[in-house]
Amino acid sequence: MAATTPKQQLADFFAARAAQADAWRAKNSYYYQWLGRLLRFILPPGGQVVDVGSGLGDLLAAVAPARGVGLDFSPAMTVISARRHPGDHLRFVTADIDREVGSRETFDAVIVSDLLGYLDDIQTALEHIRLLCHKKSRVVVTQYNRLWEPILHLGAALGFNQPKPLHNWLSAREVVQLLELAGFEVVSRGYTFLCPKRWWGLGEIINQTVARLPLLRRCCLIQYFVARPAVAAPVRRYSVAVVMPVSGSAAALPWLLERMPTLGSRTEIIVAVADGDPKRMADVAAAVKPLSPRRTIRVVKFSPANGWWSAALISDAELLIVLPADGSLDPVVTEKFYRVIAEANADFVVGSRLVYPSAMPAWRWLHHRFLSALCSFTVSQPFTDAACGTFALRREDAARLPLPTQTPSHDAGAMPFAASAARRGLKIAEVPVHFRSGGFNDQPIRQWAMLWREIRRFAW
Repeated sequence: MAATTPKQQLADFFAARAAQADAWRAKNSYYYQWLGRLLRFILPPGGQVVDVGSGLGDLLAAVAPARGVGLDFSPAMTVISARRHPGDHLRFVTADIDREVGSRETFDAVIVSDLLGYLDDIQTALEHIRLLCHKKSRVVVTQYNRLWEPILHLGAALGFNQPKPLHNWLSAREVVQLLELAGFEVVSRGYTFLCPKRWWGLGEIINQTVARLPLLRRCCLIQYFVARPAVAAPVRRYSVAVVMPVSGSAAALPWLLERMPTLGSRTEIIVAVADGDPKRMADVAAAVKPLSPRRTIRVVKFSPANGWWSAALISDAELLIVLPADGSLDPVVTEKFYRVIAEANADFVVGSRLVYPSAMPAWRWLHHRFLSALCSFTVSQPFTDAACGTFALRREDAARLPLPTQTPSHDAGAMPFAASAARRGLKIAEVPVHFRSGGFNDQPIRQWAMLWREIRRFAW
C-alpha cells in the first residue's frame, strides 16, 4: 500500500477537525478578533478580496468586501464556511493553491493568513497567488512568530489551542525572500499581538501599548507583511499640482514661485490661503501677479471648517506635491519627489530634514525626532521626519486615504497623511532634503497636544 502523502494527511486532519473548528475558534476568539482588526486596518472595506486558505471564512467576512472569494483545499471547510456566511457577495471554492489558482479573476486584495506553514511548495503557491493580482493589488500575509513555536506546542499539549500539523516555521527574512522570488515587493511589515488573552482588559492594554515598544514588538505572536506585485513600470509623465498652504506670512512666495521647476506634462501651482485675513490675501495676490503670465497659478481660499486639503483636491492633476510656503525648503526638491513616483519606486514620498547637517536648533531637531518616533510607534512604519511638511502622492491614492472630515492642520506636517498611507499599504519612501534655517516664516510648530491629536486620530 502506498504511503499516505503529507498533503493527504493534512486533508484528513482538516476533514476530521472541521466539525470542531468553530469550538476551537471560540476558545481563542480574542486572537481571531485581533487578526480581523489588523486586516480591517490594512484593507479598506468594499473592495474585491480573495482569502487563500479561508477556513471558516470569518476573516474574509470581517473585511466587509463588496465581493469576496474564499479558497480552501478542504471540501469540509468549504461547506461549513458557505453555510456560515450566506450571501451573494461571498463565495467559497475548494482549491489547492499549491497546484491550481482556483479562480480566473483578479482582486484588489489577497489575504494569506496562517497558511504558509501548511504548504508543500510555498514559492509555487505564491506564484499562483500572483496570478490573482492586478498591478495595484495588495497581498497581506500573516503567520506565527517563530519565537512562539515552543509556546504553541505546549499550549496544544495542554488543550489551550488546537494542535496544528505545521510543516514550516519561516523567519521574517525567509518570507520576504519568498515573496520577492514570486514576483512581489514587500511595502511594509510588522509585529502585533503580544498577549493572547484578554485578562479582564489587561491584554488589550498590553497589545495596544507595550507590544509596540522596540525589542518587545519582535516578541509578538503575529508577524504580518503587506506586499504588492513588483512590476517594472515605464516612467510616466504625470500632470502635477504643487500645493502651498499659506497660514502665516506670504513673504517667501515670490522666491518660491520664481524657483519652482516645471514638472511632468504640466505643472499647476495652487496657493491655498487661510480665509479671514485681507492683508494676507493682498500679499499673496501681489506675489502671484508678476508670475501669472508665465506660470499656471491658482489662489484658493480655504476655511478652517474644510481645511487646506480641500483646496488641494480642486485640481485634476494626477500627482499632488505639498510644499510649505514658509521658504524653509528650496522648491527644486519637488523634482526628486516627482521622480520617485514617476519611476514607480514608491506611492507616498515624504521629505526628511534630519539627515543632512543644518542650522536647525537642537531643541527643534529633538522635537521632530520625538514626533517621528511617536508616529512610527503608532503606525508600525519607520519615519525619520514625519513632521516634514513636504510630501507627494498620486491623486487617486489621495482620494482613498482615510482622512477625517476636517482636514488636519498643515502644522502637523505629513504625519496624518503618512499614517493613512501606511494604513492603506502604500509604499512609503523618505527623501532627504536640506532645511533652510531662518526661513521667511520659520516659526515653531504648534503645541504638542495638537500634534498628538493628529497622530492619535489615525492610530489603530
